[in-house]
Amino acid sequence: MTTTSARPAFDDALRHYAATLGFPSLSSYIIWCRKNGLALQRDKTENQLAIERQLARHYGDWLRPVEDWRTDLLSPRAQFRSLTRHLLSRYEVPPFMDTAFLQGDLSTAHREQEWFKHIGIGQNIRKADLPLRLTKRRAHLLPTANRRWPVSRALRWAQFAGMGGRTCWAVLSTRLKDYQRDEPFWETVMLFFANQPMLEPTYIGPISTICGNRRASCACGWNARICGTTSEAVCAGGRRNREEG
Repeated sequence: MTTTSARPAFDDALRHYAATLGFPSLSSYIIWCRKNGLALQRDKTENQLAIERQLARHYGDWLRPVEDWRTDLLSPRAQFRSLTRHLLSRYEVPPFMDTAFLQGDLSTAHREQEWFKHIGIGQNIRKADLPLRLTKRRAHLLPTANRRWPVSRALRWAQFAGMGGRTCWAVLSTRLKDYQRDEPFWETVMLFFANQPMLEPTYIGPISTICGNRRASCACGWNARICGTTSEAVCAGGRRNREEG
């Protein structure tokens, strides 16, 4: 129960929360909560509000009124997935894309949220402003990525698996799980990994480190030389790097 003296503060908190979600008034938010069996919670965590603010950023692109959303789902994660698709998609969006709204107010997250909307209105993911290149095969694999992965990891997995790589877990344990500044160069590195089926997976991390260090110290043309390097030479460097580490 909310006491009379605490009621103004409680209403102010609810009004702020309703505005964060894009409701035109506190009363419309209250009606919506009652229809969906949701508690009128004043004590929202900062993390919860941060997630909902990310949805509110796209208020102008919402495809349906938030008041029309209905769900029988009990899991908070499932409810969030349902709400994002109610607001921002007409077509199926891969579950891992939800992570775009779970990273806070970051420029990378904002960019990934644009990809969510791009897919949600039926556009080809290959035509989005992606940092790495997706072929038709890679784009076909992308929706099957692990639903719990961040978007960057899902894209990397699809890229490497689309090359025929069978050691995705090893690649995703390296710096390549995140976006890289020079993606065309790193694509040649992954193509090298994919084309070496006998390569010991534990060498992939050290070799990636060597490639990054060499690229940073000799930016001009080293990507052209890696493809001409023998696997034995690269593996020898990987062994030395692993032993020294």
